[in-house]
Amino acid sequence: IKLPKIEPKQAVSVNFTTEIKERVTIRQLADEIKFHLKKSKQDKKFHSRGLGCYNRGLEVFKPRSGSPKVYNLLLFGTAGASKSSFLNTVATMLRDDDGRDNKIEKMAEAGGGADHTTRNLHRYMFSHQFKVNFNIWDTWGLARDAYQDAKLVEMLVDGKLPQEWEMSESLDTHRAKFEKMKREKLETQMHGIIFFVPQMFVTDMEDDEQQRVKEVFQTLIKKCYNPMVVVTKVDEVYRELREHPFKSSHLVNDLRSKVADVFAIPSNNVRYSVNYLEEERRSFEIECLAYETIQQALENCQSFEDSRIMQYGSMSTKGKVDEDGLVWPDA
Repeated sequence: IKLPKIEPKQAVSVNFTTEIKERVTIRQLADEIKFHLKKSKQDKKFHSRGLGCYNRGLEVFKPRSGSPKVYNLLLFGTAGASKSSFLNTVATMLRDDDGRDNKIEKMAEAGGGADHTTRNLHRYMFSHQFKVNFNIWDTWGLARDAYQDAKLVEMLVDGKLPQEWEMSESLDTHRAKFEKMKREKLETQMHGIIFFVPQMFVTDMEDDEQQRVKEVFQTLIKKCYNPMVVVTKVDEVYRELREHPFKSSHLVNDLRSKVADVFAIPSNNVRYSVNYLEEERRSFEIECLAYETIQQALENCQSFEDSRIMQYGSMSTKGKVDEDGLVWPDA
């Protein structure tokens, strides 16, 4: 970088662009970047926090040949487990503003607890808005009054429930909505699942509720998915995580291990999240956590699609193929 001559007591602002050419994770980015000024006796430093270059990994991600051009990523799990808050955090992370403003995206209404707000199946077109090769689907969470029909979970991941489907609707009324989606040429098969549970899942949840969550999770395993489990609201117990989301703690690791034991999965398939709540400024660390979760989820999407291709050929879903080569599940 060529700098103009700087006079004593003069300040000069320099803008430059950095780009990651190799595949690295957020944690491999240095906290500080060093640079050297000629005729200076020591290196100078500036903090790299706030750099948007890490998003490039998601922007250049493309499903392999034979897979759908855009993956469908489903946010699923218990009611009030911060699925919508996570979606807003990811949307904030993907904003292409170079950090010039600190606006927190509010794409989805985020509630939580007994008053959780997501009552229907909604597709967020990240592929259009953020130019990435995945869309995110948000839906109602597991609760006592939800998914009473055992077929609903399988229909959901198989793409047999239309966008804006509401839990109160009868299965007999969904065909018109599904036909509309077919006319819009939208592939509705889910390719990856992020399964959300709050930290109280292993401490305060009643045994029958926990058992039901485990049964639904096993249904997804049998469908050849490898759901990534994300433990939410950890910062309500370990409050230092809100200020330092990557802070290593044996308490957090112990919680992840307990959740892994409940679901009988490896602990490295259990992550935790810290989402935007009432913040007015963006946090590089919060967005780093979201980035790593999405990155791993997309890798799981590819693994799922690879297994589908081995079983059915270059189609992600059994069903009819339209004139554009899109595959529609049998209704």
